[in-house]
Amino acid sequence: MFAQPLRRPPLGVRATVGAHMHHDALFLATMDDLRNRVAASQSEYEALMSSALLRKLLLDAPTLVDLVNRSHRVPVEYVVNARPPVWKLLGEEPPVAYAIEDGLDPATAHAPVPKTVNRDQLLSQMVAIYRGQEITVKYLLRYAAHTAGGVHFDAPKNDQERAAQALGQQMRVGGHPAGVRTLLALGRVVVRAIDPLRRRVAQEAGV
Repeated sequence: MFAQPLRRPPLGVRATVGAHMHHDALFLATMDDLRNRVAASQSEYEALMSSALLRKLLLDAPTLVDLVNRSHRVPVEYVVNARPPVWKLLGEEPPVAYAIEDGLDPATAHAPVPKTVNRDQLLSQMVAIYRGQEITVKYLLRYAAHTAGGVHFDAPKNDQERAAQALGQQMRVGGHPAGVRTLLALGRVVVRAIDPLRRRVAQEAGV
């Protein structure tokens, strides 16, 4: 873990309000940073660092997207792979451990079924299971940001976060703990969904 060097994100707009970066500038820098992290690397470090960026875009209240989009009103739609897991198609019991990983992103899923969803629907997508406990995008992201080190280290707060922690300890995919590639796939989905808003903000800022 933490083998990749930290890249300084392109800042785009450098406007500030008092001592603080304006939310449009922070949004553009966040999007540039997220795009770099999910496109250029498949490391555990980049996935954990992307969780901090994704938290700002998807979980904060208000989210950075909502703050920026108040004046732009650009529709934001997320496209995910909605193909059910094999055991659901067959009517069987779920396995002890499962993670969707790259399959969340229609661009990297096998035989994808693309589906357009809003943010709440994206956050409620089931992306993993461990010993009967389903783990949604929301709680995988919370685990990565709040427990695994994306923002800080802390104990998991609920059953989904505890399941995400146990799954990562017990199952590896592509040399990484289960959930790492799911976070990277989530980042790609989010970058594509929010890019129309990013382009609008950048155009009006003249960058």
